[in-house]
Amino acid sequence: MDNKRIDMYESRFKDHVATVKQLDKETQVLTFKRPDSIMWSTEFIFRKNLIFVSGDTGCAVFSTTWEPTWNYDWENTSPEYFAEKCQAFFQEKYVLDQEKAEKDITDHIISILNYYDYDEDEANKLAKEVITLAKQYSEWISVEDKDIFTKKDIESVLKQSFIILNAIYTSDTINDWVLKIQQNNDFSDFMDTGTSWTNSLDITSSAGKMNYRVGMSNTMRKGVIPKNELNKTNFSIRAGGEIIKNLTLDAKLNYTYQKGQGRPEFSASGFNPIFALIYTPRSINLHEMKDVFDKDGKIIDWYPSMLTVVNNPYALTSLSGNKDVTNRINGFASLTYEVSSWLKAMVRFGGDTYGKKTEKWIRHDLISSAGYKDGRFSTGQYNMAEYNADFLVTAQKDKIADSKISGMLSVGGNLMNRQYNSFYATAEGLNIPELYTIQNGQSKTTSTSKSEKEVQSLYALGQLSWDNYLFLDITVRNDWSSTLPKDNRSFFYPSFSLGWVVTDMLTKFKVDVPSWLSFAKVRASYAEAGNDTDPYQLLSVLSTVSNMAGGQMGVAEPSTKANSNLKPEIIKSTEFGADIRFFDNRLGFDVTYYNKRAYNQIISMPSSITSGYSAKYINAGRVDNWGWELQMNATPVRTRDWNWNLWVNFAKNSSEV
Repeated sequence: MDNKRIDMYESRFKDHVATVKQLDKETQVLTFKRPDSIMWSTEFIFRKNLIFVSGDTGCAVFSTTWEPTWNYDWENTSPEYFAEKCQAFFQEKYVLDQEKAEKDITDHIISILNYYDYDEDEANKLAKEVITLAKQYSEWISVEDKDIFTKKDIESVLKQSFIILNAIYTSDTINDWVLKIQQNNDFSDFMDTGTSWTNSLDITSSAGKMNYRVGMSNTMRKGVIPKNELNKTNFSIRAGGEIIKNLTLDAKLNYTYQKGQGRPEFSASGFNPIFALIYTPRSINLHEMKDVFDKDGKIIDWYPSMLTVVNNPYALTSLSGNKDVTNRINGFASLTYEVSSWLKAMVRFGGDTYGKKTEKWIRHDLISSAGYKDGRFSTGQYNMAEYNADFLVTAQKDKIADSKISGMLSVGGNLMNRQYNSFYATAEGLNIPELYTIQNGQSKTTSTSKSEKEVQSLYALGQLSWDNYLFLDITVRNDWSSTLPKDNRSFFYPSFSLGWVVTDMLTKFKVDVPSWLSFAKVRASYAEAGNDTDPYQLLSVLSTVSNMAGGQMGVAEPSTKANSNLKPEIIKSTEFGADIRFFDNRLGFDVTYYNKRAYNQIISMPSSITSGYSAKYINAGRVDNWGWELQMNATPVRTRDWNWNLWVNFAKNSSEV
């Protein structure tokens, strides 16, 4: 026995960190990590009663060999050489001479165990187990490969794998090793069981011609990510009915309180625990990182130095976090007065307002990115309010003047006002560790924003029908937007559509419609749609800068150049179509041809940085889209108990800029 060689391998692994992982019910992995490397030096895979060994070179072998001949240059072996020797090494030795292989293996194991002071019974037990493994493994290897490698090559690979295995665990049998690594190491070890609880209470009542409803609900959710929770409480009240003759009230008020914490970030964010799990090699035991800190108070991490991402998901959820609180109130109230059987008027006011406060904290030494290494804290307050006031007068009458004409006409208007403001502050480099306040930051930054937008609108919509088979719809609308320049803030957009139900017309004229034709309608339409833009794109809005030379404050232009001549976006579209159904509506076709043209689209176009701006707002040219849409539906089987429905869609679109 070459004691020097065994001592070398004992020394090689004595400072390594051992971890375990359960791949499935039958497979466990034992790994040993070099202190100075992010990769594993050696990995042992236990499957059923079989052991494979994977070293730095990437070779996978099982843990049995025979009488050593110490002429193998382990240190200078290339990965390519090992890769070539990993397939048929055992076939050559065991299958060709099974009896001699069993004796060689037994003698060699006993000699090694005797060196480590095993008693005779333990040595024989281990030798028998290895023989069993060898027999099982021999069935997995193709006999066709037996002549690829020389006997010397195969023996060298085998003996090295077993020497390493025995040099690491010198006082346990194979069964002991398997027991030591039967620990779970899956994503489920880190994740919790998600739960969701919802409780609600509703009370309804009525008095006279009025109806009332009061409701309350609470939802408590616990996510699969540790410390991810959401608590939401909602209270609502609604009342409606006739207050006095011909005057109807409909009103609703809703209040929502929501508190969340531990919301995970997404994608490849350095603070996304799922990304940390995916980034962590599967050979690493998550349990060993669960305590977060080692005995010296340092954050446990499988990587030897701090990175720009967090590798320990337990540290991520324990040493960083966030919370938010949202208060939201929305509701409306409307009054409708029925002037006559064919005329009514409605006025309505509605609002939606919310305030949201957020906090986010990151402990020092968690991540190496600038502004994070020494701890970070940020907080924000975001407020939004939108109010709408509108009115609508509607006249509707059938068979006007005893004719076949029926019609409806509505005239109305709307006033929309939206306000938004926010405050955000960040503290980087905390003077007192883990004291998360803005005042505690070595470097503090704040920002505020405010915007307001108002749109005033007048509109009308009407419909005329002739004998309930020919329909004409017309809408007109004009908006005045505060986000557009004075000369262009008013924009008008109408629409027209004509529908003709051919089968109804034939029936009206007492023309026999074939029984196989269930329904036929053709249609044509033309429509325009207008759109404005976001606030403050007409003139530059200056922002304050606090980190100028000498610590002076100043103001800066935005990176996108404003445009005081913006025009509203207008989209014009034309459409023709037909809807035809057969056999009692069991087979139908709906075909449409459309043509859309977009004018003056407001976009941010990149520009040369030498202009002082990285982009500028412009009205883009015309964008055309045209094409066909075809839908077929069928009901092959229709019975009293069940139907079989089929839908097939086809679409073809062409575009040009």
